[in-house]
Amino acid sequence: ERKTARVLNLLPCQLVCQLGESQNASNGRKIVPTDEVEIPVGKEAKCISIDCSLKPHLSVRLPGTRWASWTRIVNRDQNSFTWRPTEEEELSLFESSPDAPNRGNEYKTILQLNNKCAGGNSVNVIMSVEAGHVPIIRVYAQYWILDKSGLGLKFTD
Repeated sequence: ERKTARVLNLLPCQLVCQLGESQNASNGRKIVPTDEVEIPVGKEAKCISIDCSLKPHLSVRLPGTRWASWTRIVNRDQNSFTWRPTEEEELSLFESSPDAPNRGNEYKTILQLNNKCAGGNSVNVIMSVEAGHVPIIRVYAQYWILDKSGLGLKFTD
């Protein structure tokens, strides 16, 4: 069975995931969607539709949110530089310090999903890419608060 990447949904709700590739267009480079998958809570999707030589990207959506911006899938263990981020992208990625004792072999990026309703709160989730021959992409949140009060609670920074 051929796999290009695995996407794990570690959120407490269904995740819709779009995969795409960077391709040349008349007005520069653009992301062309290649696949869209729905991933139930705690489940995994195997993606074979992306070509790692075309700088694969990912976008996600949760119930009640708009699509997140396209984010490059970085697989830093590959010999090819096609999976490496640009210098600008490198600054926005979170990587453990090489000296950290619990350093993982992964890149983390925060994805912001805007609410479909005007004035609604946005949701931040983390995309973690564990490098390897078949990279494992985990989408999760550091915390998730469910409002069961019926009062419509709002949280601010």
